[in-house]
Amino acid sequence: MFSLFRFFIQPWFKLSLVLMALTLALSACSRSGLEPVPPEPLPEIDHFVDIEGRFCGEPPEEEAFPIKILFVIDQSTSLQCTDSQNRRVRVLNELVNRLAPQPNIFLGFIGFANWSREQGFTQNPQEMAPYLDPSQGLGPATDYQGSLATTLRLLEGDMLAAGVAVRARTRYIVTFISDGAPEPRCRLGCEDDQMRCSDGIDNDGDGLADMSDEDCEDIDDISQRPDSLYGVCNTSAEARAPFSEDYVGMEGLCPAYNQPEQLQKQIDDLRALETIYGVGEVTLNTVLLSSPQEVIESVCGPAAANFGYNTEQARVLLSGMADAGGGSFRDVNLADTDNTFLDFDYSSLRSSSYVREFYARNPSFIGEPLQEWGGRVDSDGDGLSDFEEYQLGTNPLAKDSDEDRSGRVVGDGYGDLFELRFKGSGFDPLDPSKPALPCTSRGDRDGDGLSDCEELFLNTDPLSPDTDGDSLLDGYELFADTNPLKADAELDTDLDGEVNRDEMRAGTNPRVAEPRVSLNKVRYDVQELGELTVLDEETYLSSERRCYDFVVRDIPLMTTLADEQVNRGLNRIYLTSFSQALSSAEAPSKVRQACVEAVMSGPNRKEPGDLIDLSPSAWQEMRDQLYLAVDDISDCVWAQEAGANGSISVSRDKVVDLVKSCLPETIDAQGYRFDQKQVLERIYEYFDRRMYINLPQDPINLFVPLAQFEPNKHCFSPKQVKELTEFLTQLASVTCSCVEKTAQDMEVE
Repeated sequence: MFSLFRFFIQPWFKLSLVLMALTLALSACSRSGLEPVPPEPLPEIDHFVDIEGRFCGEPPEEEAFPIKILFVIDQSTSLQCTDSQNRRVRVLNELVNRLAPQPNIFLGFIGFANWSREQGFTQNPQEMAPYLDPSQGLGPATDYQGSLATTLRLLEGDMLAAGVAVRARTRYIVTFISDGAPEPRCRLGCEDDQMRCSDGIDNDGDGLADMSDEDCEDIDDISQRPDSLYGVCNTSAEARAPFSEDYVGMEGLCPAYNQPEQLQKQIDDLRALETIYGVGEVTLNTVLLSSPQEVIESVCGPAAANFGYNTEQARVLLSGMADAGGGSFRDVNLADTDNTFLDFDYSSLRSSSYVREFYARNPSFIGEPLQEWGGRVDSDGDGLSDFEEYQLGTNPLAKDSDEDRSGRVVGDGYGDLFELRFKGSGFDPLDPSKPALPCTSRGDRDGDGLSDCEELFLNTDPLSPDTDGDSLLDGYELFADTNPLKADAELDTDLDGEVNRDEMRAGTNPRVAEPRVSLNKVRYDVQELGELTVLDEETYLSSERRCYDFVVRDIPLMTTLADEQVNRGLNRIYLTSFSQALSSAEAPSKVRQACVEAVMSGPNRKEPGDLIDLSPSAWQEMRDQLYLAVDDISDCVWAQEAGANGSISVSRDKVVDLVKSCLPETIDAQGYRFDQKQVLERIYEYFDRRMYINLPQDPINLFVPLAQFEPNKHCFSPKQVKELTEFLTQLASVTCSCVEKTAQDMEVE
């Protein structure tokens, strides 16, 4: 059996017992006329620490949700001259062959000239075929407005047919392809062509006729007054009736048509669908196809002049359309551009994440309002206080105490708390031969604090750290005695007016009622910063992530027991964040965890003090201080040895040699005494062989995916870093003289 009662009684607790005994003895001997003198109050013990820092949600992920790509393809007659080799069709065929086999991609087509014909979103190659055949179609006009009106109607119909959940995850991508400016381009009003500006009639009813009407100014400049080019412009709806299928949206008497403001209105309406129907995204890309004039004329002869005059106008217009549509513009010279000009971003939605839950937890503290310090110490963080372990005979420094016959702790794969909770089912925290279910997998694949064996018995998911989805880790729920199989975070189990989630975040016990006003509660201040560019130092990939600044106040520290591996007073504080994809509220959260060490070695002796500052600025300052000390050492070595050996880069091996030759056997730092072995261990832990720091460049990367988290590897100790900085500073202060003396000794020899 393991007995640590003498270690459990804290020194100041012993003092209080002595004072109480003295007080009782004096009161027993006092005379009735004397008033007892109250003892001096014990000093108030401050055992709280604050942590300040920054965390971020998950990087955006591409999710395999529907991608609906609509190709709006100019099929006007001019393309016989601009693209006589039908290169656009070959490139489009190649792209479709790559995209169509993907199960979440659907393709739609609109071909337009003076008319628009359409094929809704499909995965059927036969339905796509007519739009991939260059012999299909061809008409005399390039009706942008009609094709955009058809696009709007097709997209809206598809959105209405889809469910709300599917729409929210669907990305609509429109790729608009043309070789020229829109035709016909009609100005509003009837006094806009040569005939009506010379017939002596007030055609538009404004009281002015012919050249006295400002509509007829510059009538010969077809770039400003294009109506003369198109017989369809200055007509009535009745006159256009035989051609009602052409020029979608041309209505009324002498209407404006294909004017920039009308095209802008169509694109605004297109983008508005994203908000109206709650779809994931709607974007418009545009492509201008062109060829050198000599190439066009070699095919179409002098008639090519009719098709080449509006390229610059089309370039400006299509570029503006892409800007308004939130997409990209491609200016394609078919004579020399490669075959990637239709390769836009056709990937699924990249869903950014928000952090839905964040909390700090010190497993060495078990919240109890009636206990001294508001809780009990739990040195091994297994959920049983040290005093409970003393009573049970379990080991307060081992989470799985089962011993073999020799007294060696061997464990059985089930933690002490787990075995105590389920003792009635055949478990025994003291007997490794009595697990109710023999453990064949002691690992914790999801990192939630429960072994795979424990999860198998509980019927929780060994690959999901939060089986019931209430943003509390399964292991924490076992610790707090809530149900990891039931989303009970919003219940008030102890009926004290605080729901379980709030109690667990505050570090209080959700099964023990306590006053609503309590000083022993962890408090949070979290401020969203929006999306920041964050470098993942594991993959070296940057991404935009939603980030938050935080301050966690009044985290309690306890004076824990020590063993050969763990120093007295060590507390590991775990910071846990749950991220949720914005586009997938039902998907499991992704969990990241960071760990920070603090030490409470005695009353009012806590390190690193009242605040652990993990903010980016403080982190950079900490790294700078370490590197400044290394630079000072390097400067001394370079000054003494560079002349003989050339440029010298101080390596870890060199620093180790300097520690051995220049520092005494024991070194004092931060109020503690260390031997050289401890100093060297610290250098090997925090520096690689080139003396680069083995710590993240950005403190955001202290938070790692939970399944990858290893406390001994990922827990950051500000105390150790401060000590290391002092070691190096002391070494730097003596390195110059030490290296010089060594050189002189070598010369003497």
